Amino acid sequence: MGRPENPVDPGEGPVQGFAHELRLLRQKAGGPSYRAMARETGLSVTVLSQAAAGRRLPSLPVLTAYVRCCAGDEAVWRTRWQEVSAVLAAAVPAGDDDTDAPYRGLLRFEPSDEHLFFGRDRLVAGLLALTARHRLVVLLGPSGSGKSSLIRAGLVPRLRRAGPGGPDGPDGPGRPAALRLLTPGAGPLRDHAHLLEPAPGAGDTWLIVDQFEEVFTLCADPDERTGFLDALARATRPDSRLRVLLVLRADFYAHCLRHPLLAEALREAGLPIGAMRPAELREAVVGPAAAAGLVVERALTARLVEEAAAEPGSLPLLSHALLETWRRRRGRTLTVEAYEAAGGLHGAVAQTAEAVHRALPPRQADLARRILLRLVAPGEGTPDTRRPGTLAEVQGPYGVDRDRARALEALVSARLVTVDDQRVDLAHEALITGWPRLAQWVDAGRERLRLQRDLTQAAHSWERAGHDDGALHRGALLTAAARAFDGFGQRADLSPLERRFLDAGLAARTREEHRARRAARRTRAFTGTLVVLLVLAVTAAATAWQQNRSSAREQARGAAHRLVHTAEGLRYSDPRTARLLSIAAWRIADAPETRSALAAAAAQPVTDSFEDPYADAGHEVSLGRTGETVTTVDSTRVRVWNLGGHRLTGTYRADGIRPPAPGAFAVSPDAGMLAVAAEGPAAGIRLWDIAAERAEGGPLPAPTRRVPAFGAGGRLLTAAGGGRAQVWEVGPRRLVVERPAPGDLLPVTSPDGRLAVFCGPAGTAELWDLTQGRAVPPPWQPGDTARHCTRGPGQTGLAFGPDSRTLALSTGSELLRWDLTTGAALPRLRGNDLGEPVFSADGRFLAASAPGELLVWRLSRPDRPVWRYRHPGAVSELRFDAAGRFLRFLAGARSTDRAMPVKTADLRAVAGAAWEPDPADAAQLSADGRRLARARTQDGRGVFEILDAGDTGDGDRAAGGRVIARPPPPPRGTTGSGPDGSTEVLSLSADGTTLAYGYGTRDPFTPGPTGPLRIWSAAAAPGDTGELPVRAAVSGIRLTPDARTLLVASTVDGVQAWDVAGRAPARTVVPGSGETVVPADIAVRPDGKLLVTSPDETTDLESGRGVRAGHGRSDRLRFAFSPSGGMLAKAASPDEVELWNSHGTRMTGRLTGPDDAGRDGQDAERVTALAFSPDGRLLAVAGEDGSLRLWDVAARLELSGAFAPAGDGILSLAFTADGSALVVAGRHVPLRHVPVAPRALAARLCDALRPATGTALSPDQWHAYVPELAYRDIC
Repeated sequence: MGRPENPVDPGEGPVQGFAHELRLLRQKAGGPSYRAMARETGLSVTVLSQAAAGRRLPSLPVLTAYVRCCAGDEAVWRTRWQEVSAVLAAAVPAGDDDTDAPYRGLLRFEPSDEHLFFGRDRLVAGLLALTARHRLVVLLGPSGSGKSSLIRAGLVPRLRRAGPGGPDGPDGPGRPAALRLLTPGAGPLRDHAHLLEPAPGAGDTWLIVDQFEEVFTLCADPDERTGFLDALARATRPDSRLRVLLVLRADFYAHCLRHPLLAEALREAGLPIGAMRPAELREAVVGPAAAAGLVVERALTARLVEEAAAEPGSLPLLSHALLETWRRRRGRTLTVEAYEAAGGLHGAVAQTAEAVHRALPPRQADLARRILLRLVAPGEGTPDTRRPGTLAEVQGPYGVDRDRARALEALVSARLVTVDDQRVDLAHEALITGWPRLAQWVDAGRERLRLQRDLTQAAHSWERAGHDDGALHRGALLTAAARAFDGFGQRADLSPLERRFLDAGLAARTREEHRARRAARRTRAFTGTLVVLLVLAVTAAATAWQQNRSSAREQARGAAHRLVHTAEGLRYSDPRTARLLSIAAWRIADAPETRSALAAAAAQPVTDSFEDPYADAGHEVSLGRTGETVTTVDSTRVRVWNLGGHRLTGTYRADGIRPPAPGAFAVSPDAGMLAVAAEGPAAGIRLWDIAAERAEGGPLPAPTRRVPAFGAGGRLLTAAGGGRAQVWEVGPRRLVVERPAPGDLLPVTSPDGRLAVFCGPAGTAELWDLTQGRAVPPPWQPGDTARHCTRGPGQTGLAFGPDSRTLALSTGSELLRWDLTTGAALPRLRGNDLGEPVFSADGRFLAASAPGELLVWRLSRPDRPVWRYRHPGAVSELRFDAAGRFLRFLAGARSTDRAMPVKTADLRAVAGAAWEPDPADAAQLSADGRRLARARTQDGRGVFEILDAGDTGDGDRAAGGRVIARPPPPPRGTTGSGPDGSTEVLSLSADGTTLAYGYGTRDPFTPGPTGPLRIWSAAAAPGDTGELPVRAAVSGIRLTPDARTLLVASTVDGVQAWDVAGRAPARTVVPGSGETVVPADIAVRPDGKLLVTSPDETTDLESGRGVRAGHGRSDRLRFAFSPSGGMLAKAASPDEVELWNSHGTRMTGRLTGPDDAGRDGQDAERVTALAFSPDGRLLAVAGEDGSLRLWDVAARLELSGAFAPAGDGILSLAFTADGSALVVAGRHVPLRHVPVAPRALAARLCDALRPATGTALSPDQWHAYVPELAYRDIC
């Protein structure tokens, strides 16, 4: 039974009243579940439930589907919806009207935006306190940290409201006599000298210099810069009556240190802007929305806080993403769906800018490019910055240009550019880094932009000098400028002043050359001057090149950081590109972050996404039964695609066969025929021969309420509607069986065409023999299938196994299965709201979807899924490929308005595993992973084996390993619980040459012996083993690193140390305490001097005294020492590992991953094995369900979410000697080699991607994602 809906008050508002009416309609229709309605409509459960939740008005298509499913009057409800929409439109501004937007986008906050500025109270208070103590304060932070907004919307309003005691109380700096805010520009002293004197009246004059870095980037005159800095220095005098606040980008910190005044201010009165705390970020997200009467979904708030906290300098990106989300809001709610549609944190800026660029006609788009480049100052050893310009500059050399004005208007309307009086500027520098196209433009024209910046500054100096010829460009500078701006198209980038300046310089040169021709001596002198200038220019260029080279490494790290985040955002939507970008990030900069991205790319479950690039707005898609082809049907064509290589295998005419509703057609398994539900006078099901491009006879007189389905390899067709269900034979067009079907559920046919299952009039499933046309006794009881057949209208949740002998049926909470030959019920598969089951072609696996999750079971071990994947949104049409290596599905709710991508999930780690039916009870790998000792039970007796692990294959492939020894089993002792109370225990030495083994007790609290333990040595003769006369109830054993001592744990006797050579107990090292001690809970430091046991005992093996550890008393703990013995790792669950010092007395760190979720309400997964890499840099952690996590210990960073599991519990882990791979020993899969070295991962990814893409990143793709770096072949 579904969860009850939250109550809604119809009197609260029009949306709530509308939701209340929808709920009444659903009740009158019999109260169908939303899951049933989802199958009926093709929409997701969430979309349908939210339509009647009362939070926002549903869209008209959603409403129409909801009403139709509940048999309501669509015309009446459409009118009602329009009435409510009109009321809401009058109450809430339209989403594209930015006048009341609570977020500023890329624009900075102004003083008038104080009511929307949140999250910076702590920093404003600190700034006021600092200015109370110092007359010159420097506020510095990286680009995107919100410096300008903090000053304008945080500090300035506080100063304006200051009382007699100042804005910060009696001890504050006092009420300002004047408040002056400026940006330096190209002439800071010339333009702002009058502002550097105190204003008359009581109180200090505040001078706030925003974007102080312009002193270094825009002011080219050293004397002008020095004069301005000296004027600021005078503010430090106690009697100056000035208080100066400099707002500086952190990139220019080193520039300030060259000036003694600024260096002292940075040391004594510098306030860095750090990253916002999560609570502050949450306030910055939610506060503006609440001030505007809006609501931000909790999931969206949490996601924004997480993403922004991990991205320094992301505040403008966050603000812009919120603005675009606000524009796409539903009613008064900002949703995750709207946020993702806007492009997310890293994609919103680029998406907005690209939309503006695409919308402009070609000439206006080119003029927009010119305007934007005019507003960028290319960095010289520093990042690129914005450069404010004037309207005269951006209007071009020929006055007002209508197309140029429209291009500027488009940029301003999108909040990418600001215009304030005559000043034009980029909204924020985040546009340069956040829009790859602009970054590419800047990179391509970097030298030309530098020339233009010099030309602009020289032109203004020439104008101030009264057009003196002495201020004109000459020599190499003039030549370079003339070449860069030669021709009409290039001159269009110049302002009228710059054009006059360049023309005057060229004219002056012409006059000088004319005079020079008359005097050879003067010509030679002039030529010599040019040569000297050229040498100086070359020298300057070489110096600049050397400086740029020093910043290349930081530039590469920045590009790699951006690629990592871009790849993470594309993991689901474009997995191939995400993998390529992950490889590129690592190739550009080898760092923990890029290695983590590389590991995530190797482990990502979804490896491919395909959309028909030719589909029009009304297309339909259907996956073939083998999952290897997808068929697209639009208004005029049918296209069949091979998904393996994204190859179009055929295009066919399809005039007049468009389905009446989304998904209302079926494709035969061989992709040769369509079955389309037809309406109107010729109602029925039309059969369309795709290759012949024609209909096969007239419509079948079959019901069309349900989407038809092919069965039995395309020989049969099922249909349902109008209270009846039918099975047709396609070839002779013969009706085989018709049955009453009150729920309109489709019947399901077996692959061999002999059987079919109907949901009959009694509300239970009926089994029919189609060859004899009669019902046959089913193996189930009526109550078993009643829950399924009464779940409501929609597609059936039934599936036959590939051999036609097995039937699976979904009841929602579980999948029931029967063997139809014997009538026996098979083990049930449990889940949450499970959808239609799908068998693999060999019958080994079964897949089903659940809300937000895909699950795959290995039917030989049905107790829990062997593979599960969390996915966003709805899925449909799950299909295994023929080999069972891939699982494909359609992503998203069915709609004719957008493409439905086909996603491919890689199951090769599960399907390709060398699965053994008899599980191992215990296993341990040698330290280098070259040998494996394992124990299992066969025919009621224990079998112990030594295997050569070696290299089991290329990549993450499993093999059984070669058995090199089978030591004879020891005699089984007796325990209080009889023979079934014992289990195998073993311990393999670090070098793999010695094995201790025997039987232990399953119940550590059961008294009685378990028998002797035996010692096998590789140096001994075959079958020759020593014996230790242990008589205690053994719960675990462990050989010391030198294999000379065996530690034997038991509840009664504690832990005893046995001399392996002398066959006698040396001493008791841990007294018995009644606590449970299990094999994996024993760890010995590599030097053999320290023992750690669960739950909390640490013992010095030399002295025998205990060392207080403080691990906590938990029998779930597992331990591992690093190879050097300097670190101890302990874990109870794979997502949280604690790091301790070598003595286990002090915790030094914690490794924390995502919560262990998706386990159907079970406890968190237990850790079964830990292993350090040979150099101690990596730590692998394994769980009982088969999860495998890898950590960079020094960086405290998880290198992947979880490596591809084999669906098998893991018993032991070990790294290979060179650390390039991880050897995994499991219960059913004896051995797997998982590559972990970045080079091996990159090579494996390249090999996997090259057959599909033909290459790695193309030059065009490279420059789109990495415009600042030269192209390189990443594979």
